[in-house]
Amino acid sequence: MLDSKVLPLILSAQSFNFDQSLPRWCFCTDSRQIEPNSWFIAFKGINFNGHNFLQTALAAGAKGLIVSEKPSENLEVPVLLVPDTLKAYQQIANYQRKTLKPLVIGITGSNGKTTTKEILAKVLSEKYKVLATSANENNEIGVPKTILKANEQTEIIIVECGMRGLGQIAELTLIAEPDYAIITNIGTAHIGLLGSREAIAQAKAEIFINLANNKTALIPINEPLLEIWKNKALSKTKFIQFGNFENAQFKPPNTHFIYHGQNFYLQTSNLALISNACAVIDLAFELGLNKTQIQNGLNKFLPEAGRGQIKQLASGAYLIDETYNGNPDSVLALAYSMHKLSETKKKVLVLGAMAELGDLEEKLLSQLASQIKDLIDQFVFVGAQNEKLYKALKTKSVLFEAKEEALEFLKPYLNSEEYILGFKASRSAKLEELVQKIQDSFSETEQTS
Repeated sequence: MLDSKVLPLILSAQSFNFDQSLPRWCFCTDSRQIEPNSWFIAFKGINFNGHNFLQTALAAGAKGLIVSEKPSENLEVPVLLVPDTLKAYQQIANYQRKTLKPLVIGITGSNGKTTTKEILAKVLSEKYKVLATSANENNEIGVPKTILKANEQTEIIIVECGMRGLGQIAELTLIAEPDYAIITNIGTAHIGLLGSREAIAQAKAEIFINLANNKTALIPINEPLLEIWKNKALSKTKFIQFGNFENAQFKPPNTHFIYHGQNFYLQTSNLALISNACAVIDLAFELGLNKTQIQNGLNKFLPEAGRGQIKQLASGAYLIDETYNGNPDSVLALAYSMHKLSETKKKVLVLGAMAELGDLEEKLLSQLASQIKDLIDQFVFVGAQNEKLYKALKTKSVLFEAKEEALEFLKPYLNSEEYILGFKASRSAKLEELVQKIQDSFSETEQTS
């Protein structure tokens, strides 16, 4: 819970005589990034203590300090002494949210939440002034940081909500108080920490359990693990089930599909992402956008590096870069999409290690092997951590410990228009280094909408 004792202190800070030509509310948590008229908030953790950098912050121009340790010397700037500076930061953000009263949209899910956030921001910006989480700032620091970037012109704030355990998304909803909540999917990301998909569903459902009456939650169609939590939401919560699209066809660089009887397209080859785009479409209709505005927004979405970028090499081969993250569900989604949407090409799936599978690793990888073995023509594993999956798919797979060895093996495929190659791994595997080597070695043709 947020510390109710902090708010009166923050409110009293309004009486300090700041330069009125500068923003009144600007808060920095890094003494190296002090902005004009900003307050420096000194966080304290196991391996760091922001209180050691108070003088650095003041020298950089901080106009006030929020601390949990009383400074040893008298300072000529306002100093707010609070029990917990992180909770104070969250309290300030919550006060900002209540004062400005924008619509707030919270997004969570095992896979695809960052990309869904980016698509949603592009689409809603066709009608509204939108502020969205930067990069991957989706935790107890990142969510308030996003809210505190809002101003009087901000109409919609989109916050991405990550988690590594039960109760964490609930904490974020207390800060952001979302009006709309989206769960992209329930998968196996962090299953090594939570132990089961049921526990993951419970953690993700915190985003709508805490929605007030007359608010709206968007959840994937046919996800039984959310039903029990859906029934525990407030009775006046509105639920929209998304993802029942039809006739998806990959016409590089876009996938065209029919949703609610209307034609849409998005630059992706990933059917799971098309499902998430359906959530965007549903919410956009709820917020008064028309079909033309929605498609205009979809047109402006270009996948970021590692999140589904599609490249066509000069040879005619296609390369799908999904190296930012990977788990059994997202690997299956990529394999299925390559199989379903690229029927005229042979498929090569390059896999790096998948992290955080815990005690369920053997079971999950065995299940994954049986699901993808008939979808892909050639598997290429990079890294010794993939030995279990390699052995399960041995009849059509090869394993290399070094990325350079994998590159040599892949050259015939990269030089042929007959192939589409997908690259997938957890972030720690650094498989993007292999993709970069390919791009450095092979000329490519950029795909445009």
